[in-house]
Amino acid sequence: MRAGSTDISSSMWFSKMYATVDGDDFGTKTTNLLANSGNAAGIAIFDKTAVDVTTIPIDVIFLWW
Repeated sequence: MRAGSTDISSSMWFSKMYATVDGDDFGTKTTNLLANSGNAAGIAIFDKTAVDVTTIPIDVIFLWW
């Protein structure tokens, strides 16, 4: 681990089988997550486990190519 980095290995991690399962109340499944399709894609980081369409993320990454 790099000096100054926070160790998050013991944190609670969540994942979704995005290729076969729709999102929880919003979002549809896709077999090409972050695809080079000309569409924008993104990843959001939340500070809670109960997330809905109105929840504001604490950090985001948007990709466009």
